[in-house]
Formats: sequence, structure tokens, C-alpha cells
Amino acid sequence: MFDRVFPPNFRSTLYKIMGIPEPQSLTRLDRKLNHLEKSIQAWAKEVEEAPPPVHKRVLLGDTGTESFEVIREAIPQGLELKMVKDWNQVFREVRKAQVPLVVMDLALLGPDGARNIRKLKSSHPHIRVVGLASYLSESLAQAMPDGLDLAGILQRPLTPEHLKESLGRHLPF
Repeated sequence: MFDRVFPPNFRSTLYKIMGIPEPQSLTRLDRKLNHLEKSIQAWAKEVEEAPPPVHKRVLLGDTGTESFEVIREAIPQGLELKMVKDWNQVFREVRKAQVPLVVMDLALLGPDGARNIRKLKSSHPHIRVVGLASYLSESLAQAMPDGLDLAGILQRPLTPEHLKESLGRHLPF
């Protein structure tokens, strides 16, 4: 009846004045929201089923930064090099990423170094820990890995050629 008495755009004008959407618009909006909700649910299912990205990191615990650039250039592509300051940071990083190698300055091993290495290897047996040392005699360098359970010792100054060869032995891939 109102359609006959009022002009055709009266209803839409009335809805605009009242500040509410037209019923037809609500239907379209509802369809769009349902479609959006289904898209979000499908995306969430994809995210849940996708395997988590694997970040591979080599950790470097060093008292200085001069070794960082040399080691970063020597590690294979696909591995990230991250500096760590102490064993607490090593344990945090191992929980966050796949860590095949930890290069730790012998000065940072501290009094609990042997215990921390054993603790790290007991929870992550694939990790290799390599010591980084200055001014070590060859006989001491050969004897130390057994007592500290190190995979080896890198001696400073680090040269890219020697480092690539050493890292090739210590990285499991």
C-alpha cells in the first residue's frame, strides 16, 4: 500500500534519515560477512596444517665482534649467524630455532661450561659445540675437547679458508 502512495525512493530516503541500512543491504552485508568468515576459517585451517618454518642458526658466543663477519661469510647459505652473550641466551635460541652448531669463546664457557655443554647435548644431541680460543698450544687444544665435550676448537686468528674447512667438519649437513 505504501508503495502506491509514496514515491519509489521514499523508503530508502526514510532509512537514510533514520540512519539504518536498508533491509536489502543487510542481506548483502550478511552474505559478505558469511563469505569472509568462511575464508578466514579456511585460511586458519591452512595455517594450522602447515608445518612451522624451520630456522637454522649457528650461534656465536664471543667476547668481541671481529669473528662475527668471518664466520658469517664462511657458513653455508640457509644458515643464520646469531651472537649470544651467555649460556642462558644459548638455551633460549635453541628453543626458538634449529641450531646445528654453537661456537663459544672459551672465555665465555665459565666455571659451569662443562655442565652447560652436557645439559645442552642431553636435550639436543644433534648440536655440536666448538670452542673458540686465542693463544692455545696445539697439545692443549687437542686435550681440551675431551674434558669439555667439545667437537673441536677453532683458533684465532680465524682465516676464511681454515674456517670453511673446520665448519664443513662440524656442520652435520
